[in-house]
Amino acid sequence: MRRRFIDLPEGQLHAWDSTHAGDGVSDSAPAFGHRRGAAIPLLMLHAAPGSARMLLPLAQLLSEQRRVIAIDLPGMGDSAPMPAAIDRHANVLWSALDAARISECAIYGTLAGARVAVEMACQNPSRAKALILDGVAVASADQAAELAQRYIPEFRIDWMGTQFHEVWHLVRDQYLFYPWYARDAAHRRMMDMPSPELLHIKALEVLKSLNRAGALLRAALDYPLLQRLSSVQIPVLASGDLMPFFPRARPLNVTGGEPLTANAHNLAARCAEFNAFLESEPR
Repeated sequence: MRRRFIDLPEGQLHAWDSTHAGDGVSDSAPAFGHRRGAAIPLLMLHAAPGSARMLLPLAQLLSEQRRVIAIDLPGMGDSAPMPAAIDRHANVLWSALDAARISECAIYGTLAGARVAVEMACQNPSRAKALILDGVAVASADQAAELAQRYIPEFRIDWMGTQFHEVWHLVRDQYLFYPWYARDAAHRRMMDMPSPELLHIKALEVLKSLNRAGALLRAALDYPLLQRLSSVQIPVLASGDLMPFFPRARPLNVTGGEPLTANAHNLAARCAEFNAFLESEPR
């Protein structure tokens, strides 16, 4: 996976792309002119707060079988700020795929990225060939209102560097409680803490979009996910939290949180399940 920037009229988008000079593929190559043959390319979209860096360990494994491009959503990571609207993000990402000479693809999304993935499939059903929706919580109206208000607060940037401490504790406490700000036994998460080095990587990525990620999260919470998903006709592989609302999806058997902090066994199992799904579905 190599870093690249995609120039668009709206601004630059940053991406990790498995097509690079070592493949003998240039930007002028045909959409499927990749050394891995005709395997459908995969676009990967991350959660908020964060960036495509959170997906990189899984993206690298998947790129052994197909072209993978993981893009920082607009305003996240190293991508240029743009209005935080799910439909506009979807439109901009289709333009980015045009620039990357990808005519059609499967789309992976998690949390906020899953909303953008669904909207992309609705906007362009002839180009979106399959969806993988990994971790798609469907909140009640009361839960959504609380999360919109509290999950990503407005950070104060001051002479004491308060923002660095606040972001570190948000990132750390995401692994201790859900939601992270409900620090009591009833909301305790039973999972291992990532290493300090991985927490540092994630905190740096969150800091890049310090006071923009909240707008994306609120747009994702306002997005009519189930209504839009009902019109999707392409194959869908979805985690269990979505199955009661969309039973015709194929259930995702292997879950494990964000790829950045998943162990090698979990990553290999998810990669195998994703590839089996993409190879079994019609194009």
